[in-house]
Amino acid sequence: MVFFMAFALVVENAVDTRRQLEPCCSCMVLAGAWWLCGRGPVCAGAIGGCRLGGQRHVLLGVFRVPSTLENPNMLGQYLIWPSPWAGRALLAAKGTGKAGTSGLLRRDVPVHGAHPVPRGRGWACCLPALSFWCSSNPRVLVLAPVAAGLVALYFILPDAVINRFASIGNLGDSSTSYRVYIWMGTLAMLKDYWMCGIGPGDAAFNLVYPKYSYSGIVAPHAHNLFLQIVCDAGVVALVVFVLLLFHYFRDLCAAFCREKDPFSRLYQTAAVSGIAGFLVQAMTDYSFYNYRVLFLFWAWLALGPAGPAGGTGGGGPVIPVLNVISDTNIGGAGRVILNYLRYADSSRFETWAAVPRGSLLKAPLEEAGARVLEVDGMADRSYHKEDVKALKELIRRERPDLVHTHGALSGRIAARQCGVPVVYSRHSAFPVPAKLRYPPGRWVNKWLNEHYADRIIAVSPATAENLTDGGISPKKITIVMNGVAPVVPVPEEERARLRASLGLDEDTFTLGILARLEEYKGHVYLAQAARILKEQGRKFRILAAGTGAFEAELQKVVVEEGVEDVMSLLGFRSDVAALLSILDVQLNVSYGTEATSMALLEGMSLGLPSIVSDYGGNPWLVKDGDNGLIFPSRDSRALAACIARLMDRPEERVCMGERAREVFRERFTGEIFAKNVEQVYLDILKGVSHGTK
Repeated sequence: MVFFMAFALVVENAVDTRRQLEPCCSCMVLAGAWWLCGRGPVCAGAIGGCRLGGQRHVLLGVFRVPSTLENPNMLGQYLIWPSPWAGRALLAAKGTGKAGTSGLLRRDVPVHGAHPVPRGRGWACCLPALSFWCSSNPRVLVLAPVAAGLVALYFILPDAVINRFASIGNLGDSSTSYRVYIWMGTLAMLKDYWMCGIGPGDAAFNLVYPKYSYSGIVAPHAHNLFLQIVCDAGVVALVVFVLLLFHYFRDLCAAFCREKDPFSRLYQTAAVSGIAGFLVQAMTDYSFYNYRVLFLFWAWLALGPAGPAGGTGGGGPVIPVLNVISDTNIGGAGRVILNYLRYADSSRFETWAAVPRGSLLKAPLEEAGARVLEVDGMADRSYHKEDVKALKELIRRERPDLVHTHGALSGRIAARQCGVPVVYSRHSAFPVPAKLRYPPGRWVNKWLNEHYADRIIAVSPATAENLTDGGISPKKITIVMNGVAPVVPVPEEERARLRASLGLDEDTFTLGILARLEEYKGHVYLAQAARILKEQGRKFRILAAGTGAFEAELQKVVVEEGVEDVMSLLGFRSDVAALLSILDVQLNVSYGTEATSMALLEGMSLGLPSIVSDYGGNPWLVKDGDNGLIFPSRDSRALAACIARLMDRPEERVCMGERAREVFRERFTGEIFAKNVEQVYLDILKGVSHGTK
């Protein structure tokens, strides 16, 4: 049993493309077809009372024909599995393949019905057949031909078969009463052994059961899978088994509801139908009596969840992922999506983006290849009940396979209420307020974030620590560091023109900071450091590119510090590559909401050393003394000392720049980032759990 379960885990994780899935299913179906090619005449002969091949068994006055699984009941249970899969192949096949599959099915139907003993199998076959055909074509009209076919069977099948079906539930029938007496004796026995059972195997059952048997009935097992599990290992084992089945059916039904690809829907229907029929038959037989059937059960159980993933590669359908972002401007989260689009695997994933109507993100997202869906409302706010309503309508209309939200709580709630898996990216790191560190706020924050997200992507270890400080379990968090496209160096002539336009001499040591002008970005401390360096008589310039709410206040600070001649506020700049190309050192002096700075990554791609504060995600990008220097946040004197060090040590600065380029190529390229994000998508769709890593 343990080996078979381990094998199932291997199959579920190994089979993740349609090309891998199809041969596995075909082998199972062909194995059933191989038996059918020689089995039908034997069954027919048994009904007629003929002696075929010199062998026939008699049980309760009815001929029982030996099978390749040693017992026709066991063989019948095996055939319950391939039938809906063969039906799926029939609906999916074309031309010759369709005709061949249809022929196998026409042979399968009479053999299923004509088998003389295992009547439970006959009834069990009705469940997968009915659920398969209804689910694969849910229109009510499909029931008409099914009903007509069942009525026709009454007139076509031999009387012996009709009588066998009619005898089910009739205690006057010896086979039915035989099972009922076994169940009664087993239940009486389990009153004494329900907690731990009597031990696995026939030997244990035969040792204890005779003391409780009714009418002297001798049996090797309980003739009921669920009762036998309790006999073998107690009621806890049954609960575990039922929970396993519950998760299996729940996950496949949820995948069916959100699936749009016909192949995957047929696959999921066949998987559910086959296992459901097997479990119906298991009510009247101990289905794991034969180890071959036990092995096949776990194999089928493993292949079922592979269906949704089996469509994601090797020519399978593209997975639509809806990104929900409420930004009206192009901020850090918007740039993350744009960077992802440059390296996304478009053969497996289709990127959609829900943005507020009129958002500046619309044009660049469409240029990058995303399908943009504008939403009324939602502008620059995380939650509003009207936004939830609008996004629910959008999700139900468009039916994405996955929703990826970038801070938008409304998107998470809408996706959860629509039954669509949700991943939430946290793009910032900030001091967690006390109301979220301690109960009851901590409990509310934990429930809100964990309930409305299947996975949380933290863009930095600092962000992950931020989340766990607020009570969120590390098991919900996956760290995916941002990545960017490498910046292409501009020609020397263009660099010279830019330096001239900014009044920079060739020997002027140039530092730059590319960030929004907000108080927590630390520009005030940079102005103070500039004053200290100016007082030392050093020749340098600091270029601050960006706009923001703190711009007017920062201009006053620059004047008050007397550094307006060495610190230039450039405002918004679109020539980022050219600006980075004229710098000697890049700066980041944040003391709030800093996670993984994409500006730093772009500078690293050019081989720029960095001087950064020790706040947030900066220490995970820059290693002090390796590819840059780190100073305590809000410490202007320490910042000035770091700048002076790199000004005085050009050789060290060059080595740090080379190392910065190496670190970028190893850890922060756009390809690495996109691959890691897409792995999170696949893991969510396959139900794989991650811890913080």
